[in-house]
Amino acid sequence: MVKITCTCSEEGLLQVIHNYYRARHYDGYVNGKPVFHYHPLTREYVERELTKQNLTLEQLKSGQRPMRENVRSGLKGIGSSKENIEGLGSKDAIFIYPSL
Repeated sequence: MVKITCTCSEEGLLQVIHNYYRARHYDGYVNGKPVFHYHPLTREYVERELTKQNLTLEQLKSGQRPMRENVRSGLKGIGSSKENIEGLGSKDAIFIYPSL
């Protein structure tokens, strides 16, 4: 799932279910379980919002995931190499999207 600005102007997580698109918003917990509400989105709206993030629906549907970049060394696309990821904290790595 990808974060997207919903039609309600709040940030939500984009869910794509076949040809149905919706934004999922977290409301908190009720009886120890997470609660969400949803807003339907049009394909055109989703494509426009993803373009702002340099993404396409095809990338999301094909399952392409962002690559990791080590900020300290400037290495791009280090993947899952154990020696490259070992010792990285959340501030050391960012996600970048490859251009197709």
